Amino acid sequence: MNPKLVDHLGVRLEAFVGDVRMTVAELMALRRDAVVPLDGGLARPVELRLNNVVVATGELVAVDDKLGVRLIEIAE
Repeated sequence: MNPKLVDHLGVRLEAFVGDVRMTVAELMALRRDAVVPLDGGLARPVELRLNNVVVATGELVAVDDKLGVRLIEIAE
């Protein structure tokens, strides 16, 4: 297939920084300004996922007033 045929298609790339398991009661008890600790630390690599498939890993960086991901490894 010619890659130029799909170059214009949009995709959603998601950055996964961690997760947490909680009960429904804990979820329902959350209020504004609550902090939900994730299982990963600040040094843990961020996974970039495309359709739930990890396509790269990186580290969080500040880009002006936003967050970004500096790529460390790209999947083959």
